Amino acid sequence: QCGGTFYNAGAIEMELPEASTVPGCRLTFIVDNASTFTIDPDGGDQIMIVTNAAGDAIAADAVGESIVLQARGAV
Repeated sequence: QCGGTFYNAGAIEMELPEASTVPGCRLTFIVDNASTFTIDPDGGDQIMIVTNAAGDAIAADAVGESIVLQARGAV
């Protein structure tokens, strides 16, 4: 699903694949429903800039909020 754009239609949690298995994969997430949209990385991966530890999820719930994530190999 690399290159895909994902919208929520209600509260949802999306599990990301292990980043080292999909290097370069870029995914876009857009809140389309005012319910919590959670993006959960693999336990050993970190969503850089917006979290401070491996395995931390991010969430948004305001319509129009968005983020684009791109996988890297091991750091």
